[in-house]
Amino acid sequence: MRTNFFRFFRAVLLIISFASRVTADSWRPAREFDSYSDASNYVAHVIPGKNGVKPRMSVYAVAGGKRTPAWETRLNNRVSPGSVHVSDFGNHVITFDNWASVGYGDDVVAIYNRTGLVAKYSLESLFNRPSDEELRAGARKLAAKRKGIHGGDYLKEHVDFLKEYNKQRGYFRERFMHTTSSRWWQQHSFGFFDGPHYCLWVDWESRWIAWNLETGKVDSVQPNQTKRWNERARWRVLSCIKEKGLTSSDIRYFGNVKDPKDKSLIEEQLKHASFSTGFSSRTGNTVPAVYVYYSESDQRKTADQILVDWNHPPSDAERKRRRLEYEYRFLGSLNLSVTFPTAPKKGEGNLVVYLLEKGAKLDAVPVHFIAAALEYSYPYNFRNQGDAHLEKNVNFSIRGVTPGRYDIHAIWDKVPPLNGEKPPFASTKGDWVADKPVEVDIKAGKVISDVSVNCTKRVR
Repeated sequence: MRTNFFRFFRAVLLIISFASRVTADSWRPAREFDSYSDASNYVAHVIPGKNGVKPRMSVYAVAGGKRTPAWETRLNNRVSPGSVHVSDFGNHVITFDNWASVGYGDDVVAIYNRTGLVAKYSLESLFNRPSDEELRAGARKLAAKRKGIHGGDYLKEHVDFLKEYNKQRGYFRERFMHTTSSRWWQQHSFGFFDGPHYCLWVDWESRWIAWNLETGKVDSVQPNQTKRWNERARWRVLSCIKEKGLTSSDIRYFGNVKDPKDKSLIEEQLKHASFSTGFSSRTGNTVPAVYVYYSESDQRKTADQILVDWNHPPSDAERKRRRLEYEYRFLGSLNLSVTFPTAPKKGEGNLVVYLLEKGAKLDAVPVHFIAAALEYSYPYNFRNQGDAHLEKNVNFSIRGVTPGRYDIHAIWDKVPPLNGEKPPFASTKGDWVADKPVEVDIKAGKVISDVSVNCTKRVR
C-alpha cells in the first residue's frame, strides 16, 4: 500500500516540477525603448540585456529638446522589463514584469533610485500566495513523512495537500487572463505617481496598491488616500473621453467604484459602435470541423456585465461560468448560418454579414456586422498546423446586439476591388448577395439561433 502511495506521489512531484515548463508564446526580439515621465521632463532609456548581461537603464533630464544624463543602473530583469515608469522628479523608476514572461519572476515589480535597486516583488509575494518552489517543498516534506504515517492517514493528508495545491495553483488563473508564456495580472489596471508613492489600481481585486518609493515597501492604503486616488483616476478617465472614448478598462473601473453619477456613462456604452469582428473559432468536435466567425464589442460586453452586477456582485461560480461564455442581459445575440454557392477558400475575397434596422435605407451604415477577410481570417487547424476548410454553409455569431427589429444582409465580396472590413458595404458585378434580407427580432437577454440566409444571388 505504501509503495503504491509513494509511486503515485512521485508522479505528482514530477507533474509539479514540470508544471511551469510550457511552450512559450511568440514574442518579437526585445528592443531599446524610451519611457517618459508624465510631465515629459525626464525619460528612461532601456537597452535590453543579452548573453548573460543584465539590461541597462539610463535616466535623462529633458529640457528644450535636449537630454542631460541624470543617472543609470543595471536592471534586475534577465532581458528587459515589460514597462517602465519614471517619476516627474526623476529620482525614482518603477518597472513591471519581464519581456516574454509577464507576471513571472521575482521582479514582477521592481523599484529603483539613483543608487540602484530598492526593492523587488514576485506576484506571489505581492498577493501573499505560496510560490511554486514552496508548493514543491511541501510535496517533498509530505513524501518524507510517508514512513511514519499509516496508510489511511497518509491518504487523507495526501488528498488534502493536493486540494490545497490545486487551489493555490488556480488562484491567479481564476482571476485574470493567462497565456502560454504570461500571467496578465495588470489587465484593466492603471497607475500613477502620487507624492512618495506609486499607486496601482488592481482591477481583479478592486483595490489600490501603493509602493513607497523611498523604502520600496507596500504601504497600507488609508481611506483618505483611496478617496483621493479614486477622484484622480476618475478625472483622468473623464478628461480622455472626448479624445478616445471609454475603454473597457475605464468601464470596469467605474463599475468597481460604483459612483452613482457614473452609471449613465456606463449605460451609454451599451450602444458603443466599436466591434472586434471577423475572428473565427472551432466549435465542438464534429467531423468535418465546424468554424464560427464572431463579432463582439468589448465595451458593450463590459458595460452589460457592470450594469448586471451594479447592485448584486456575482458569485465565484458565476464568474467561472462567464469565463466560458457571457450571457447578455441588456443586449441580445444572433447566431446564423449563411449558405454560399460554393465553399469559400482562402484568399477568395471577404464574407460580410450585417444588420440594418427595420426601415433603414440600404446605404445606411450598419453598427452590427461581421467582415471576415478570407486572406487573413481563414480558419486555422492547430492540430494539423495548417489551414482548415470551410463548407458551403458558414456560421456567424454577432454578440451584444441592441434590441430591435433588423434585416440581415449578406455579401460574398469576391471580385476586386474589395470593400474592406469596415462599412459601408456594397456589392459589385460578380459578387454574391443574399437572395432576400431575412428579418429578425433581437430581444434583451435572448440568443436568436437557427437563422438561415441564402447568399446565392449573383450580381450581374
